Amino acid sequence: MKLLREVAGSEQLAILDAAARVAGKSGIVPWLVGGPVRDALLRRRVADLDFTVQSEAERYASLLASELDAAVRHHPRFLTSKITLLSGTEVDITTARSERYPAPGSLPAVAPATIEQDLARRDFTINAIAVRLGEDQIVDPFQGFEDLERRLLRVLHPESFFDDPTRVLRLLRLAARLDFSIEPGTAERMRAALASDALSTVSRERLWRELRLTLTEPDPALSIESIVEGGALRPLIGVAELNAERRERLRRALTAGGETPLDREVMMLAALLDEPAGVEGRLAGCGLSESRIRLVNLLREADPRAERLASIDVETAVSELEKAPEELLALIEVRPEHRPLIEAVRAARSIELPFRTSELELEPGPHIAHALRETRRALVAGRIGPQQALSFARQQALEYLHRRES
Repeated sequence: MKLLREVAGSEQLAILDAAARVAGKSGIVPWLVGGPVRDALLRRRVADLDFTVQSEAERYASLLASELDAAVRHHPRFLTSKITLLSGTEVDITTARSERYPAPGSLPAVAPATIEQDLARRDFTINAIAVRLGEDQIVDPFQGFEDLERRLLRVLHPESFFDDPTRVLRLLRLAARLDFSIEPGTAERMRAALASDALSTVSRERLWRELRLTLTEPDPALSIESIVEGGALRPLIGVAELNAERRERLRRALTAGGETPLDREVMMLAALLDEPAGVEGRLAGCGLSESRIRLVNLLREADPRAERLASIDVETAVSELEKAPEELLALIEVRPEHRPLIEAVRAARSIELPFRTSELELEPGPHIAHALRETRRALVAGRIGPQQALSFARQQALEYLHRRES
């Protein structure tokens, strides 16, 4: 597929070339299916490559992994294999398969099938297009190409959202990413699934995994807004709408700090969960540790805390924020009037003291940590100079010990 090569990155091109070489040597015919085909036809940059073969998927995956000098793991239950390159890039190799759902929301039972049957099990028509590797042979039994031209999202069969309710979240996420409309019948079936509480048939862990994927979208806030407006976030965390204030808080949470590595999931949840109580219950099954849930609660107070900081002096504010997590600093720093304050906090944290701790000539203990902290604050505030730092720190440590003893 020439168009795919035009929109693939250098690593993806190397994978395609290796896949073609393995196909030529083994006689196993791989098909590109789903996202890569869809994105290539839309002339969007292709990131992930997934291959489907009608037989010998494990063998093909092992041969391709060897060709790429990569690791491979096989999952016989689901007829899939996953190749992981040294760069961390993953390539899925699946056997063309049919699916049967024993119960709504359950994981499917799978069986080998033809490429046409494999396409029939997929979620939306635009993801049910296959291209034979190295050729221009396209299989499109559900008119997915026409829906791409119409910029339309359509499910393949009426029970789709009941068989796998996580497709509701995928639909809304994909609509936001591609700026596609949802076909009226598909929208009606989605609303019916939500109204019948179909999401409750899926484990909360699976729903949380789908929600986390919004953070990998080009515009995470837009993706989350789409999920909220579609009604799919109410069953998970009780959020039914985004007013202007919450919408702005969400966008700040997902952009604050620029490229700084921050816990965006926690920041997202803090922005969405602005009610004063019940956070722990609504986060059931999310997999967050107790410390991260505490951070959610802390970040929910970012706005009122920022307003209060405006009424106190800089040195007191620096002291208050000394141990604040970077996520909180990033949210406060969004306000232009607080940027000098956050710069001072970071300066206080990073400043190198002009002496060694051993020069204090005192036994280790909490008084030392207190003295070093106060000395950094004094240096940043300009109350002392480097030449006074040692004597000032020693004085702070002794005063701390005196207070503890009295």
